[in-house]
Amino acid sequence: MMAFITLNMVEIFHCFNMRSRRASIFHMKKQNKWLWGAAILALILTLIVVEVDALSMIFFGVEHLEPKGMITALMLGFLIIPLVEIYKAIMRAVEKDK
Repeated sequence: MMAFITLNMVEIFHCFNMRSRRASIFHMKKQNKWLWGAAILALILTLIVVEVDALSMIFFGVEHLEPKGMITALMLGFLIIPLVEIYKAIMRAVEKDK
């Protein structure tokens, strides 16, 4: 279940990175409301599958994940943002040198 939550969080956070291949997400002026809505919906659906006892037993065979585990999965999923930002900064620096 921990891997499922972490993978979902990575995908949700990474969709914000993919708005631009080179530009930082922190410098983009326009926000995509549909993207935010889809990310919130994906988060809600993930939490429903994990937190509803019947669904979590069907899919994972366990009842609940401790809050500490949920926070850890969320933090691990969020790591994709700084990692991709570092990659984008390196790529911008390499392109500037050419």
